[in-house]
Amino acid sequence: MLITEFPGSEEDYYGRPVAGKSEDFLRRMLFSINLKLEDFFITPVVKCKTPAGRLPEPEEIEACKKHLFNQIRLLKPKLVLALGFTPPKVFFKKPVPLSEIRGKPYKVKSAYLFFTYHPNYILKNPGVRRLVWKDLQEFKKLYEKIFLS
Repeated sequence: MLITEFPGSEEDYYGRPVAGKSEDFLRRMLFSINLKLEDFFITPVVKCKTPAGRLPEPEEIEACKKHLFNQIRLLKPKLVLALGFTPPKVFFKKPVPLSEIRGKPYKVKSAYLFFTYHPNYILKNPGVRRLVWKDLQEFKKLYEKIFLS
């Protein structure tokens, strides 16, 4: 399972959880570790586009959280790749910076959660590409451990 942040204008227009430049970049990210976007069920934390594309308010995150948890309950993923600053707000009770949790697996019930930066953030902040490359390598190791052993 792959969890993104919230729909932007392109995602809203195309009706997909990832679209445009971020979809292209995400495809390349996954291809670099021999995975395909089509291998994942993709869903955003916040299900609706926010006004003017602003960051979701805590109330919006809270309102959508139950839908995300229902998806997780129904799909029972063994591994979740969470992209961006919004997913940690759902999975951790206290605010935690993405920089502190990225690149490490977190066991939650029968699934592993793995956090890293969202493709949109990487495109705007190319300095994090090296960090994301390391994250992806760790994610691939975990993927292989879960699905290929």
